Amino acid sequence: MKKKRSVLKKGLALLLVLFFAASLIVPIPYYIEQPGSAEDVSQFVTVNDKKDKLDGSFLLTTVGVRRATLATALYAYFAPYQDIESQEDLMGPSTDDEYLQMQQYYMESSQNSAIQVALDLAQKEYTFNFKGIYVMSVQNNSNFVGKLKVGDVINQIDGQTFKSSAEFMTYVKSQKVGQKVTIGYERDGKQATASGKLIKLKSDKK
Repeated sequence: MKKKRSVLKKGLALLLVLFFAASLIVPIPYYIEQPGSAEDVSQFVTVNDKKDKLDGSFLLTTVGVRRATLATALYAYFAPYQDIESQEDLMGPSTDDEYLQMQQYYMESSQNSAIQVALDLAQKEYTFNFKGIYVMSVQNNSNFVGKLKVGDVINQIDGQTFKSSAEFMTYVKSQKVGQKVTIGYERDGKQATASGKLIKLKSDKK
C-alpha cells in the first residue's frame, strides 16, 4: 500500500512538473502588449555628418508584443501596463507570418513618408518609382488563393506594366468577370507568374 502511494505521489509530482513546464513553454492563441523602450532619436539621425547637440530630446517610443503562454498570460493579467489580446483581435484573419509582413510594410511606408517630408522641407527634388501592387490579403473566394500570399508585389498583368495603382485598377476593371488573366509578381526578390479568373467584388460589385 505504501509503495502504491509512493508511486502515485511521484506520478503526481511528475505531472505537476510537466504542467508547470508546459505553462511556460507552450504558446496559447493570445498575445501580451506592454510598453517597450524609449529611444533618443538623435542617436540615429545625422545632418551633414553632425549630430544634434541641443538640449532636450525627441524620443521614439515602442510597444512590445509577444506570444503568450499560460504562465505569462496569468502574470500579465495582474501586472500593470500589460494587456492581453486574442490573436483574432490583434491580427484578424492573418497568420503570424502575414502579420509580420504587414508590420514590415507599414514600417517601410512610414520611413518613405518621413523621407518625403524631409525632402519637401529641404526643397529637394525627388521622383516616385512605382514598383507594383503590394498584396495585403487574398480573399477566400479568389482564384489566386494558394498562388499569391501577403507580401507579394504584383508588377504585371497579361504582360502589361503600370506607372501607378490607378492605372492598374483601371485595367482590371475594364476586363470581364470570369476572364482569365496572368499576373507577374515578385516574391523574396524572385519574379514569378500565376493565372486565374477575375471575380466580382462583394464590396463595390466591380
